[in-house]
Amino acid sequence: PYSTYLAAHEVLVSLRAVRSECEIIEAGHRALLTVRTSAPLPSAVRQVAVRLVALLCAHPATDSVAMVAGLTLALTTAEPSVRCEIYQALGSLYEVKGIFTTVDIPDDAKSALDAAIVSDLNHSQHHLRSAALALLPIVRPHGQYTGPNSVFNTICSYAADAHPKVRQAALCAILRQHMMGAALPVEMYDECVVATKDDFEQVRLVAIELVWAISSAYPEYPVVIEKYETTETIRLLDDAFVKLCDMVNDSSVIVRQRACAILGRYRDVKHTFLSQTFSKQVMSNLRRFAHRGPRGKSGRKRGYHPKPSNTSIPTPEGDADVESDEFRLLDSGAAGAFVHGLEDEYQEVRDAAIESITELSIGSTEFAAKAVDFLVDMFNDSSDRVRLCAIRALVAIGDRSIIQLTEEQLSIALSAMKDASHIVREGIYSFLAVSV
Repeated sequence: PYSTYLAAHEVLVSLRAVRSECEIIEAGHRALLTVRTSAPLPSAVRQVAVRLVALLCAHPATDSVAMVAGLTLALTTAEPSVRCEIYQALGSLYEVKGIFTTVDIPDDAKSALDAAIVSDLNHSQHHLRSAALALLPIVRPHGQYTGPNSVFNTICSYAADAHPKVRQAALCAILRQHMMGAALPVEMYDECVVATKDDFEQVRLVAIELVWAISSAYPEYPVVIEKYETTETIRLLDDAFVKLCDMVNDSSVIVRQRACAILGRYRDVKHTFLSQTFSKQVMSNLRRFAHRGPRGKSGRKRGYHPKPSNTSIPTPEGDADVESDEFRLLDSGAAGAFVHGLEDEYQEVRDAAIESITELSIGSTEFAAKAVDFLVDMFNDSSDRVRLCAIRALVAIGDRSIIQLTEEQLSIALSAMKDASHIVREGIYSFLAVSV
């Protein structure tokens, strides 16, 4: 086995050069022996050896099945950092070589891997729990979703873990299950909505993807909303659209960009909610939730948390409750979502908002008519890329039905003909060709 970190790392770096099959096979045997040896070695040496094994498994000269089996059997005696490295290596080999699907490994290795994952799910180190969660849906493919010990329920139980990396890994594993063909249960919707208010940015990113996935699978599922002292029932598709519109106000630019991009995927959203995305006023009848609990949990029938007692601030008229309807501006539903997106300080968010407006305009002529005024205003944007994106959106709308321009809109378009970018000027001519 390799006895020092430098010896193993030197081989890892030198593999970029062309080497003979004999050298590849020898390096693979030595790396696997380094991982499995009982000799006292620093964990860093074993970690590099695991990376070396994963890299060599992609070479056709090596016996990838035997090397993967050797890695899994090494889990029983490896240190936590090495086990984490093994999980990550097996995950990458699943992507590259298709192990556990097209490439079978021995049953004893599968049993050792399964037992190690189950054990490490309760480990005190968060990075080990995260790595085990990421590999669990690969080792146990979907098929059974009922029962307290099912893979799906096991993963879902870690979506509320104390550490954000574990919550992220759990939601990513659920999303992977969905991408592998699993039907996500509609009961998960509330938990995914809660996760969109998580403190950790990466958790919110995966959560909004899950909200979209569930709403697209169960668009007509009735959702009961508590509003004031009454209840209202709307479609899950509309409710999810409102929730993602609210994410346009997120503090993270990456989340805002992703939320704006996902909004364009929705079809058949009720016109009431679509039209409110261009509203510049907060509509009181769209303020669905008055209270929040820990980590942003809203006042649904499931998971309701009472309002904290100390939520008042002093005002000249007396104490005002910041959790009351008058102050619940962030849960204003779809109102002004695209207005915020088009006025965002980052051009990536503005680009994503324009792309989604274009997609939604294709399915709704009423929405397209409202969008024209806002898209024409984007001709004055500071970014030429955003200006060009707005022009192309208007051309796409005009190709479906001629755009009726007002005098003010025509004046803005004519002013844009003096733009410094010749591509923008050419786009203006294309826009005027589909306008009257």
